[in-house]
Amino acid sequence: MNNKIIVFTKPWKDQTIEELALLVKKMGFDGVELPVRDGYQVTPQNVVAELCHAKKVFEKHGLFIGSVAGSLEADTINAMGAAEIPLLRVCIKIDMEKGYFASVADTQKKINDLKDVLIKNKVKVGIQNHHGFMVASALGIHQLLQGIPKEIAGAVLDFAHCGLDGEPTKMAYDIVKDNLLLINFKGAFKFRTNGPDEDEAQWQIHWATGRNSLYSWKEAVDLLKEKKWDSPICMPAEYNHIGSDGPIMGEETIARTVKDLVYLKSLMEE
Repeated sequence: MNNKIIVFTKPWKDQTIEELALLVKKMGFDGVELPVRDGYQVTPQNVVAELCHAKKVFEKHGLFIGSVAGSLEADTINAMGAAEIPLLRVCIKIDMEKGYFASVADTQKKINDLKDVLIKNKVKVGIQNHHGFMVASALGIHQLLQGIPKEIAGAVLDFAHCGLDGEPTKMAYDIVKDNLLLINFKGAFKFRTNGPDEDEAQWQIHWATGRNSLYSWKEAVDLLKEKKWDSPICMPAEYNHIGSDGPIMGEETIARTVKDLVYLKSLMEE
């Protein structure tokens, strides 16, 4: 496999764009998934001016912006079009006061209302599954996409969240294969936080390195080889300490990210 591998730069919000590009290059990635969020290098407020600048900085260092992690806003999509970035990744929250299907219908409408601006800018929305009160599975992505034209939206498949939702890797891929835009590799498992004598078990999610994930990275890579997947792969670089709810941020994340990149590349080269 010779797929380009990009990294989600969420853990490194305090660097300048130049510093971020140098870090990503040093770690050994081909490019980035760039957050367009408050508190980051590019924000929803400065996206029009700063996204094209960010692209030039990354290109100067031989890198590319493969996708943007942002919200469904016309300004962001227009800026992506100007910078020729093709994919806007989003996760879809479920408002339980409305209910699951009403929340999905609201998202379908919002994306369809952006159809003209998406087509004009040659941008697609990538729906990523995420555990919790979200569209959490490949099947959930598939169902949501039924109400949206294929030319403006597709799937971003995250095998870790599939695992947390109890969806086997091979089945998840099969469900969204016809609309698949990007694949995520990260690691997660659940562990029990109270003793066996308690009335009910309590569980917590741990974001782990790839070798410790509840789904097999090797199985996933072998599947992608079999299916001849040749598009980019993203590593979200999400980790936490056992017992901590919040993600590890900044310099402490680097060693884990590089370790996972080396492991992923070794599987791809087998």
